[in-house]
Amino acid sequence: MRTLFLLLAAGAAAVAEENVDLAAIYRIKTEAFQHSKVMDHAFYLTDVYGPRLTGSPGLKAAAEWAVKRFNEWGLANANLEAWGPFGRGWSQVKFSAHLKEPQYAPLIGFSRPWSPGTDGPVSAQPMLAVIQTEADMDRFKGKLKGKIVLLDSPRELAPQTTALAKTFSDADLAAEMAALRPSPNSTYNMSIGEAAPRSSQTASGPRSPGGRLLRGEALQRFKNKLNKFLTDEGALVAITSGGRTDGGTVLASGAGSQEEKNPLPIPSVALTPEHYNRLVRLLDKKIPVTLEFDIQNKFHEDAKQAFNVVAELPGSDKKDEVVMLGAHLDSWTGGTGATDNAAGSAVVMEAIRILKVAGLKPRRTVRIALWSGEEQGLLGSKAYIKEHFADRETMALKPAHAKLAGYFNLDNGSGRIRGVFLQSNDMARPIFDAWLTPFHDMGAATLTIRNTTGTDHLSFDAVGLPGFQFIQDPVEYETRTHHTNMDVYDRLQKTDLMQASAIMASFVYHAAMREEMLPRKPLPEPQTRTGTIPDVPYTKVGDVTLTLDAYVPEGDGPFPAAILVHGGGFTKGDKQTYVKPLFDPLSDANFTWFTINYRLAPQFKYPAAVEDVESAIRFVRQHAKRYKVDPDRIALIGESAGGHLVSMVGARNKPESRVNAVVSFYGPHDLERRAVEQKQVSESMRDFLGIAELNPKSIQTLHDASPVAHVAPGMPPYLLIHGTKDEQVPYDQSPQMCEKMKAAGNACEVFTVEGGAHGMGGWEKDSAYQKYKGKMIEWLNETLK
Repeated sequence: MRTLFLLLAAGAAAVAEENVDLAAIYRIKTEAFQHSKVMDHAFYLTDVYGPRLTGSPGLKAAAEWAVKRFNEWGLANANLEAWGPFGRGWSQVKFSAHLKEPQYAPLIGFSRPWSPGTDGPVSAQPMLAVIQTEADMDRFKGKLKGKIVLLDSPRELAPQTTALAKTFSDADLAAEMAALRPSPNSTYNMSIGEAAPRSSQTASGPRSPGGRLLRGEALQRFKNKLNKFLTDEGALVAITSGGRTDGGTVLASGAGSQEEKNPLPIPSVALTPEHYNRLVRLLDKKIPVTLEFDIQNKFHEDAKQAFNVVAELPGSDKKDEVVMLGAHLDSWTGGTGATDNAAGSAVVMEAIRILKVAGLKPRRTVRIALWSGEEQGLLGSKAYIKEHFADRETMALKPAHAKLAGYFNLDNGSGRIRGVFLQSNDMARPIFDAWLTPFHDMGAATLTIRNTTGTDHLSFDAVGLPGFQFIQDPVEYETRTHHTNMDVYDRLQKTDLMQASAIMASFVYHAAMREEMLPRKPLPEPQTRTGTIPDVPYTKVGDVTLTLDAYVPEGDGPFPAAILVHGGGFTKGDKQTYVKPLFDPLSDANFTWFTINYRLAPQFKYPAAVEDVESAIRFVRQHAKRYKVDPDRIALIGESAGGHLVSMVGARNKPESRVNAVVSFYGPHDLERRAVEQKQVSESMRDFLGIAELNPKSIQTLHDASPVAHVAPGMPPYLLIHGTKDEQVPYDQSPQMCEKMKAAGNACEVFTVEGGAHGMGGWEKDSAYQKYKGKMIEWLNETLK
């Protein structure tokens, strides 16, 4: 009781200090609870216009309806603000799925976005082909023509012994309030307390050669390969099981992508796990099974430019300053996008309607934004931020950056608001504490220093603007509705949305009325974008500027790094040749990697290229933070001539350019022995070393340029990968190098590609040689751990 008294006393003091307008809150509550329109907004967004995939006619119609409503309410500047390009649009027109034998049954499911239709009914036998790695594709090559392919392992379904719906307990919220330091939170509030357990939840999905679950860009690359494989093999339809759900609930996202550079999948379907499992059991017992699908989907090539919906309630004496509220309008396609996120969109629409009809006159302009492209990575809000406020990569600020008082977001389902994630901005705590006090009786009292992720406030926070997401009761968000066919109007909670509308309106109003804007965290440092970054200068030697291409994974890092050095006989090639087959495996394994140009012979003689590799190492170390690199986990990887260069750099082992691992593909380690055996100096050695014929002096030059001559204790671990049929660099060069390394007390391993000739480009054409990639990743992960 004493604790409760202190909390109430503190809250009362905060109200007094923060000048909370209780009369305005009375008017807001009256409109929100006695004249609510929030479910009317939700009805149109779901039953009439849902689903609302970005680029679909449904989203366009919903957006135009919202603009019409804003104009009817008397808001200013209501419009569709373009951003893009987004890519191809998609919508489902017809879906029909049937089990025809051994007994007829309709199948519960839906088409996965960005997959084509069947061009009329198709009937065929299914085949179980669980494909989660590239090696799995090799196993099923030549076996899928004319088949309906079941891509997932069956999932054992446990009975549901706990309620699907959950609201946060006092203990849940107290623990969240007691968080002592900022820390990342799960995407959908699930770290607060614990949501009802999902039936038979397992960590499944596509994996890298090293066994890591693929995410982000790595997952998209795998999808591209799988989609091309299924198309090339002549499969008719691809079926997946409905994610974590059961009981007729089906979860699925896109089979393809809006980006035109990515290959289209074959017709792709998600089925409820109960129906999927039945098919697998029938196949396991070798009972004949026939399925029929009739699917019509439509691509919308005219929807490449996307849009956000924006409107304003003009301010008065501080009208050049802005308070924003927003939610994402787009959705996935299994249901009608009710809890994700018609709920949030309806609430922010209702909040600005309340401010207007209640006759409240904000000092600052209130701007509402309904975002698109959120489900593909916050694309709409990121584009808006870059257009109006700041460039996240360079942190170049626009004038409007100084005029945004704050942004409030809603996107965690249909549950009532319980508080606010402070997003590590503890300066906002006393302000929000005061604003929440009039809503304590409605269960909204929690402030946590923690962050939450996965929605559009992050776009604001990323450029130093005050952006906040509300804490909401999960209800059924993660257990039933999120991205499923059950994300429909009936799962919306009317009284919770009314409460959320009142709190949203009050927060926005008070932010617009304060004398000062909301306090801000320090501006973040410029951030290197993720993905591939081409043509980065890493050193200049005389008049020659050398460049590299970098790949930076998604996530915070730091990540292990690999520096790739191409081959080409020391005289040709560049950063995009010869080593290209290694790009995807390293990306999938979450490595930051760099592929470099270096000075080529005959214009530049040894040791110029070796020194360039050492310069690249120093560059990576100096810019480790920028590229999210762990400076204690850097590997060199080279092939052929590049294999020699990385081996030599590892042997030189200079303190400022020392690495933690070396991988050499069929590199010449003993130039002297090779020349003596051939009784001549090869053309590449003449160009590289500037020698013309064999004599004692040239033999000494060959010796001095051979990595094997520089082996000494304390070198980094080596992995030497070599084919037994290599006619350019004899296979025995690698085992002999390894023997000498081990004799000096160093770690070394040879991985033999039986029958492999010179060049991984040739290995790529034969699946028998593909194990080298998995071995490289496995060895790097173990060596750099």
